[in-house]
Amino acid sequence: MPAAGNRNNGNGELYNVGSGGNYWSGSLSSTYSLNLNFNGSNVYPANLNNRANGLSVRCISALNGKLFLFVPVL
Repeated sequence: MPAAGNRNNGNGELYNVGSGGNYWSGSLSSTYSLNLNFNGSNVYPANLNNRANGLSVRCISALNGKLFLFVPVL
């Protein structure tokens, strides 16, 4: 998966592009959702992150009308 970085919800600037990846999962809790975060040496599979932050979404497939997000094991 590409290291897409993230958009800051306060100033709209992009951070970590090319050095880190941040992707939303399908789970959410109030104004927060779980996300996968990775960089060159670490993977954090279940971080809570404010939904106002702009993270990438990678919809991979649909099965019986339900969408699934594929999160690879690195």
